[in-house]
Amino acid sequence: MTSHNSSDKTVPIPFLFGMALTFEQIDMLARCLLGDGWVDVTCQGDPAYAFDETWMVRGIGNSIIEIPRGDGTIRYLYVLDVLCSFDGNYPPKTFDTGLVNRIWHQLGKPDIWKEVEVVCTEWSDKFLTPEPEWIYPRMYRSMQRSKEGAEERST
Repeated sequence: MTSHNSSDKTVPIPFLFGMALTFEQIDMLARCLLGDGWVDVTCQGDPAYAFDETWMVRGIGNSIIEIPRGDGTIRYLYVLDVLCSFDGNYPPKTFDTGLVNRIWHQLGKPDIWKEVEVVCTEWSDKFLTPEPEWIYPRMYRSMQRSKEGAEERST
């Protein structure tokens, strides 16, 4: 696993930005987007694995990251973006709150999706998985998009 030294201002530090979902939330999302058969038959009822397998088959660099909480529970981080920090502080990110609302509507407005935690967290050795290979390429793509956006706004 990669250890990041926030005192070195030249090394970018990846921060994962996404939705920290309960098992019930990720299960409902997987069944809606991927289908019950894929989740139950192909992926043995594991919604996180169902997303991971789908992304792998499609060649998409993403995965569901299990993140332990202080109360002993697990959240499943559905990564939306990988942001960059050079000082170890949380990078600024504007979030399209409509995204969670659109997902809630697509799922049929279930009560368990009324409150979804949106988080930005530095990669940690406390996560229950090795650091994925796609983190740095996605972070660099995000940096490029930010640079291009800044250039467009300045013209």
